[in-house]
Amino acid sequence: MNAPLNNTHADLEYGLIAHTLREAELQEFVTAMLTPRASALKATLGDLGVPVRHLEWTGGKLAYAVLGFGPVVVLTHGWEGAASDLKPIAATLVEAGYRCVLWDLPAHGDSSGAWTSIPHSAQALQALVDHIGPIHATVSHSVGSAVTVQALSDGLRCDRSVLISPPGRYLDFVEHIAAQFGFAGEDLERIVEILVERGVDARALNLPRQVQAFEHAGLFIHAENDRVCDIRWSHLGHAAWQNSSLMAFPDLGHRRILSAPAVLASVSGFLAQDW
Repeated sequence: MNAPLNNTHADLEYGLIAHTLREAELQEFVTAMLTPRASALKATLGDLGVPVRHLEWTGGKLAYAVLGFGPVVVLTHGWEGAASDLKPIAATLVEAGYRCVLWDLPAHGDSSGAWTSIPHSAQALQALVDHIGPIHATVSHSVGSAVTVQALSDGLRCDRSVLISPPGRYLDFVEHIAAQFGFAGEDLERIVEILVERGVDARALNLPRQVQAFEHAGLFIHAENDRVCDIRWSHLGHAAWQNSSLMAFPDLGHRRILSAPAVLASVSGFLAQDW
């Protein structure tokens, strides 16, 4: 007959079980953070009225569409957003003589994948630019701006970049979401470690720090009443990016800003400044 477990042995065994369960919970939490909701899978590139094209890259399949003729501008939507969100800007730029490329982020729209991240999407953006050739400018919204900034930091080249309603520090977002689920202290530290293991350095995704090295021209556009991405990040980014400008609007929020006539005119005018 086996001898009963002593308390020390039992405590160690239960502690190991608890640790294993907690680790699984944290892994699942990170997976959820990197997985867009099902609503993001709604394909909208077809709404642009042009054929949807596909590019195979190391991360799967990217869906994109091309409108107009002229210098190439790549437009990048935000997290759980859609390429059609940028349709008003694209229409304005096409009329002004640009060739606009709109695309679905990985795990969004008609692009493949179940998950993505800012660095992963930045790699996809670079793959798209490698495929379509040299570009004149980038225009991006919300998390799409973080994707573009990461791609630029990694070597993407263009003459001008417009960042609309960009977020600031990814670590702040991680801490905020983790706190809502009761994760703090060692749990939070482990979440940050898991993200690194999955190719996402939360501390490195820092807009003001990243744009310091940019030499090409940039324009920040932000609404003062944006409740999703605070305008202070555009102010800090503008202060850090020497060759940048900032346009602030009082009441356009996070999404209406994408179709406001004053914003459309500002984007088009900024891209044309060096012609």
